[in-house]
Amino acid sequence: MKKWAAGSTAFMLLLLSACGGSGESEAESEPPSTEPIEVAIHTDETVEAGETVQVEAQVEQEGEAVEDANEVLFEIWREGEQETGEQIEGEHKSSGEYTQEYTFEESGTYFITAHVTARNMHSMPTEELEVE
Repeated sequence: MKKWAAGSTAFMLLLLSACGGSGESEAESEPPSTEPIEVAIHTDETVEAGETVQVEAQVEQEGEAVEDANEVLFEIWREGEQETGEQIEGEHKSSGEYTQEYTFEESGTYFITAHVTARNMHSMPTEELEVE
C-alpha cells in the first residue's frame, strides 16, 4: 500500500508540474488590448497635377507603433467621383508607418481614406487633398 501511495503521489506531482509549465511567459498570456487603434494619414496638403507623392498612414495603439496590421488600403477619389476611385495597398515601412506612392493626374479636390485593419479592429479616417 505504501508503494501505491508513493507512486500515486509522484504521479500527481508530475501531472501538476506538467499543467503549470506551459512555457508561456506572463506577457504572452495577457489578453490583447481593447484600446482602439489610432490612424493618422500624412501627405502634403496641396500637390501639383502629375506629381507623385507618398501617402502614409501612421498606425498606433496606446501610443505604441502597430507593426502587425492585417491590412492597410488607401482609397483615393476625386470629389464627386468616389464610385470610380482607386484602391492601393499600403506597404509596411517601419515604426507603424504604412506607405504607397500615388500620382494625381488631374487637378481638383481629392479624398484619401485609409482602411486599416489591425488587432481585430478597423479604422478608416479620411483626409482632403488639393491638387493644383
